[in-house]
Amino acid sequence: MSDRIKLNLAIIAIILGLSAYVVPGHWLDDNPQVSEQYRLYAVLISIVIAIALFWFTTARIKFVELIKSAKNEIVKVVWPTKQEAMTFTGTVVAFSLAVAFYSWLIDKGVELVLYDLILSWK
Repeated sequence: MSDRIKLNLAIIAIILGLSAYVVPGHWLDDNPQVSEQYRLYAVLISIVIAIALFWFTTARIKFVELIKSAKNEIVKVVWPTKQEAMTFTGTVVAFSLAVAFYSWLIDKGVELVLYDLILSWK
């Protein structure tokens, strides 16, 4: 079986499992706890089927390689020190407050011109 078919079947399995959870079964509505339990089983079984189908594809190998390379890239990242993080955070907060104040000034100016001077509503 080709990888494309396996991946499509895995997607279909997940969709069916989630739809079995979302769409309530009218034959199980007499006992809500049993209904919930069966719907959760349907989701779990569909996830297991999807993982089993995904496991036997070449996409799994590519996915594992992607995760490994991402892990290696995260190790290479130079993380900021606590002082740098505090400085950057303070800069962002100050700039956000300045933009908010500027927006408020523009809003009040337009309100003054429009309502008081042009329309004379106040």
